[in-house]
Amino acid sequence: MIWSLGTFENTWPRDSGGPDGQISCYNRDDPARPEMRSGWDRRGPMMSEWIVTYPDDLAQAIRLTPEELPAHLQLMAALKLFELGKLSSAKAAELAGLSRGEFFEACGRYRISIFNYPDEEVEGELLADLRAIGEGAGP
Repeated sequence: MIWSLGTFENTWPRDSGGPDGQISCYNRDDPARPEMRSGWDRRGPMMSEWIVTYPDDLAQAIRLTPEELPAHLQLMAALKLFELGKLSSAKAAELAGLSRGEFFEACGRYRISIFNYPDEEVEGELLADLRAIGEGAGP
């Protein structure tokens, strides 16, 4: 089954993934893909539409209706790209079609931290804070 998932900025390659999980992104203005120039995207000319090919029983396998599946896959892509540090929270929320607040709530539901700090950076900041507290304690 092929389903149009919605919109995404021009950052995904054309044919990535296997035959049951192929993700394709096409620019609406691509002369090689005139069928993509539908004007469906209300967000503006800098957006593209992406197509996902998946097994017909995927929605049933993850206990969603076929109507819920596209938005869910779009949210999962946004969450993972945010978790990996590839997208800011604002861009990820835009990809998911949510407000930033709604996106942060989704992060909580899926146990994705909204604080993307490398472990070394967190450790360094905590040590600096502890030193600052110790210096401010005085005699």
